[in-house]
Amino acid sequence: MKSTKRSLKKRLNDNKVYFEIVGIIVPILLSVLALIISIQAKNISEIQLNLSKSQILPLFRFKIDLIYNNSKDFYDQDFLRVYNDGSSIVELEHKVLVFIQVELEDKKNASLKKLLMPLENYYRVSGQTGESKGELAYDFYSINGVGNNEKFIQISNDFRKLLNEKGSYGSIELKRYIRLNYKDVFGATHEDYFAIDGYGSRKMEKEEVNKIVDIYVENKKNKYRLSFDDLSAIQIYNISEKL
Repeated sequence: MKSTKRSLKKRLNDNKVYFEIVGIIVPILLSVLALIISIQAKNISEIQLNLSKSQILPLFRFKIDLIYNNSKDFYDQDFLRVYNDGSSIVELEHKVLVFIQVELEDKKNASLKKLLMPLENYYRVSGQTGESKGELAYDFYSINGVGNNEKFIQISNDFRKLLNEKGSYGSIELKRYIRLNYKDVFGATHEDYFAIDGYGSRKMEKEEVNKIVDIYVENKKNKYRLSFDDLSAIQIYNISEKL
């Protein structure tokens, strides 16, 4: 009988310790769980906010619009158009940066030299529609009845012929970039750069933007910037040989 009492007392003491431990651990666990739930709720709120912002931010689209000339039976003009298919923007400013990418045989190193040279006046006329959505801006060129696309194709052909005469090889092509400064519906100020070609566009990363801007500034300082108005194949070749 005494043995049974002692056993019962021991079990009660053990249970008391157990409940005391549980009484300490459970509030801690509940606090940790509440913290986890709070963090998750915050993350969900941030995700929802970002999604909401993304749904009401601008969505830019760029188009290289080749204009057909009936009298020449040729697409002689190259218009660059800027569209916004997303939320409205205000205070838009845009600047198009055009470069000529030159690929030229480097005979000394038996390799292909690739250069990027800024080109002024490929688009002589730059305008904005004043709209906050739809077509926002445009750039084009026309002088003495000659279109920029027609002229560049001719220069490109002349460049290949010149290299062939010199027993070399290479090519040139246009690289187009655009800078957009604007304010979104939240009043936030943006400066975005995009690379554009005939297949579409992509937003540029900061490192790539810095590289392009550095080339633009450096070539201006060294007076290697080209003007489309008097551009020629021999001019591109001579400058390429210096770089």
